[in-house]
Amino acid sequence: MGAFTLIWTGQVISLLGSGVVAFTLGVVIFRASGSVTRFAMLQLASALPFLLLSPLAGRLADRFDRRLILILAQLGGGAVNLVLYRLVADGDLTWWHAYPVVATSSAFAAFTVPTLGAATTMLVAKEHLARASGMLQMGASLARIVAPFLGGMLLDVVSLPGIVVLNFASYLIAASTLVLVRIPPPTPEQRPASRPAPAAAEPAGREASAWRFIRRRPGLFYLLLLFAALNFTIGMVQVLLAPMILSFAPPRTLGLVMSVAWSGTLIGGMVMTVWGGPQRRVPLILGVMALQGALLMLGGLAPSAPLIAGAAFFFLLGMPFQIASTQAIWQRKTPPAMQGRVFAVRVMIGGSSIPLAQALAGPLADEIFEPLMDEGGALADSVGRLIGAGDGRGIALIYLLAGLFVLLLAVAAGRLRALRRLEEEIPDAVAGGEGGRR
Repeated sequence: MGAFTLIWTGQVISLLGSGVVAFTLGVVIFRASGSVTRFAMLQLASALPFLLLSPLAGRLADRFDRRLILILAQLGGGAVNLVLYRLVADGDLTWWHAYPVVATSSAFAAFTVPTLGAATTMLVAKEHLARASGMLQMGASLARIVAPFLGGMLLDVVSLPGIVVLNFASYLIAASTLVLVRIPPPTPEQRPASRPAPAAAEPAGREASAWRFIRRRPGLFYLLLLFAALNFTIGMVQVLLAPMILSFAPPRTLGLVMSVAWSGTLIGGMVMTVWGGPQRRVPLILGVMALQGALLMLGGLAPSAPLIAGAAFFFLLGMPFQIASTQAIWQRKTPPAMQGRVFAVRVMIGGSSIPLAQALAGPLADEIFEPLMDEGGALADSVGRLIGAGDGRGIALIYLLAGLFVLLLAVAAGRLRALRRLEEEIPDAVAGGEGGRR
């Protein structure tokens, strides 16, 4: 795993730099405009290009040199940072400048995720795929934990122009690690066959789309839908966490809660990296999901920062186990020559529910649930006796309902035989491999 580890190190550095810029840019835009809507639009500008370009990125990853695609994506992100530096150094940055900059940076990132996922299969032996996926999740978690703290500190020390320069350097470091390794292409045996075999065992013909590949395998199809539904819930509760906490606590408490919460993904990623996961991964995925549903309900019970921090920590602690196990299943069941396209479809469908949830969360909270749970609201004397009434308790009710939905979703998914038995009924499509340094 030496080549993979080198690439992983560069990607973590790049993620950290991007996270610092994203945090500080959001702070600067919010301070300048005072508009939550404009601040939220930055998230949308980041999410949409990633989702829309993922299918194209996957097709390119299956057709062209994956190492070259990853290098160009890093250099493209660095070029975007040069544009951003010119804007902030000249004092010309406005909120409407930030949107295309963030969107373009997200577009380059869209080419990294499916390509890196497909490249990992060629760099890591089959028995180490879950461990490699855990490392990827751990790196992303580390960036999420450190970036806000580091961004707040650097904003006072070197200001936004200096932060942008540091991020540019992080892109160059990531590109340099890619230059030093060799990513093997799929072998002839791993490429699609010229004649399609039966759906349960074929490595799908060249003409078959990634979507058809997934639809022909009900277990993978149900797994995809399951995570789309889970991501919808996560997208909604994640965007509502800050308003709920700020309804009863100061901003510094919010920052502490978020740091504690994101540390759960780091610890979970470390455990998954060392452990590698069980032989049968579907029961682990569903068990963690059921626990997450219960934790969401717990987090909505009372306006208590320690309670919410604890619930959020254990909720996110389970995410690396879910994501690494799911990634390992897809990597083992998908032919290497199709993985770029299939992984891109996964990202597009699984992630498309998140912007929808984020768009709905605000109106649902402001127009429906908060009025219901206000003092004197329609549910203040009933549900309010359980979770309290007043500011933020409408959001707490959303948390309760979201947790119940996730819990029932896990139970229902466990009753689907195609999902429950997919690891036994769908044959492995990869034998694994090891890439090396140049």
